[in-house]
Amino acid sequence: MTALLTRTSTTGFLLLAAMATANAAWATLAGASAADLPLLWWAARALGFVAYVALTLSMLFGVLVSARGLDAWVARKTVLDLHQQWALAALISTVLHILTAVVHTESHISLVEALVPFAAERLTGALALGAIATWGLVVLAITSWLRKRISYTLWRAIHAFAFGAFVLAVVHSVAAGTDSAQPFVQWFYIVTTAVVTAAVVFRVLVALAGRTRASRVVRTG
Repeated sequence: MTALLTRTSTTGFLLLAAMATANAAWATLAGASAADLPLLWWAARALGFVAYVALTLSMLFGVLVSARGLDAWVARKTVLDLHQQWALAALISTVLHILTAVVHTESHISLVEALVPFAAERLTGALALGAIATWGLVVLAITSWLRKRISYTLWRAIHAFAFGAFVLAVVHSVAAGTDSAQPFVQWFYIVTTAVVTAAVVFRVLVALAGRTRASRVVRTG
C-alpha cells in the first residue's frame, strides 16, 4: 500500500512539475515568440523550471519527514521516499539544465563558468549562486549515499545546507531567468518560496513546543 501511494504521489507531482514548466514556458512565449529563440534555449529554461520544482518538493517533503503527527495522514517512509526521489530529480534536471545552457552557443556560458563560482564575465553573481547551489546538491547526494558510513552529526550538519541551497537556487532563478519579469513566473517563485518557508516555520514551532512539553514533564517529575 505504501509503495502504491509513493508511486501514485510521485506521478501526481511529476504531472504538477510538467504543468508548472508548461505554464512558465507559455508565459514567456508571448514576450519571446518574435525573437526566434532556438530549441536549446527553451530546453535550458524548461529544465531550469523542472529543477526548481523538484528542489522545492524535495525541500517540502524533507521538512515533513520528522513532523509530529504526520503518521496519522501518511506513512513516514512514503514521505522519506518522496523526499529522496525529488532530491534525485532535482540533481538530474539541474545537470541537464547546465548542459543545455552550455551547449547552446548563444548563451555564451562555458562549462567552467557554469561550475566555478564567479568565473563568468556576465551574470557573474547569478551564475555563481547557481554553481554553489549545484555543488551543494552534489555534496548532499554524496553524503546521503554514504549515510551509513559517516556520523549522524556530520550528516545532519551537511544536510542543513539544503536550506541554503534552496535560497541560492531561488535567487539564481530570479536573477538569471530571462522571464523573471513575467507576472506568472513572479507569483510562481513567491508561492513556492512561501510554502517552503511556512513548512520550515511550522517544523521549528512544533519542535520548540515538543521541547517545552518535555521540559515541563521533567520538572514535574
